[in-house]
Amino acid sequence: MEFARRRRRLMEEISKTHSGMTNANHVLIIPASKVQYMSQDIFYRFHQNNDFLYFTGFQEPDAVLIIESNSSSPLPDHNTVLYVTDRDPFKEKWEGPVLGPDDAVGYLGVDEAYSITLLSEHLERKYSKGGYSVWYYGERETPATISDSIDVTIHQHLLNVPGSRITSNHSLLYHMHTLRAIKSEGEISLMRRAGEIAAGAFKKVNNYKIKYLIYS
Repeated sequence: MEFARRRRRLMEEISKTHSGMTNANHVLIIPASKVQYMSQDIFYRFHQNNDFLYFTGFQEPDAVLIIESNSSSPLPDHNTVLYVTDRDPFKEKWEGPVLGPDDAVGYLGVDEAYSITLLSEHLERKYSKGGYSVWYYGERETPATISDSIDVTIHQHLLNVPGSRITSNHSLLYHMHTLRAIKSEGEISLMRRAGEIAAGAFKKVNNYKIKYLIYS
């Protein structure tokens, strides 16, 4: 699976640079975007955090991807956990269906999936003793589209835990964007198709001789 390969490649990059770190255990955390509202009840068309999308393919808001090293085997072996929004029939009637934690493992190929409401509890239980190298965005690099409550939870239960080594936050950004810059065969195929569609649209527009028809 394309997204699983990307996650493994990210951990391969981490394994190349972790030499000499105090903590051999690593936890990478990549949040999704939040919904942006025009007014109280009207939201803009959703745009996912590109980093989160690259490693999950998941197009829903208020989710969190955690990639952690596997204590029983060396890097790049890892465990992938995804926290997603719960299903709500009433809300879905107005805003559209959501995947929910029960189906996330099967559809997205992650190892575990839970409700986003459990994020704080799980981080507290698993990482409160420290001993991890934490990889996250720096203060000036955190996308503005990430939920404030999720960002606060991450800082409270991961970045501010005594005994955890906070690695260079820019390093995670660098590794993610380095991987994103090198396109896979699947991505190249999509880019070619996008180019073909755009070129076809321009050709159709050029057939109109009267300027106002172009804008109609």
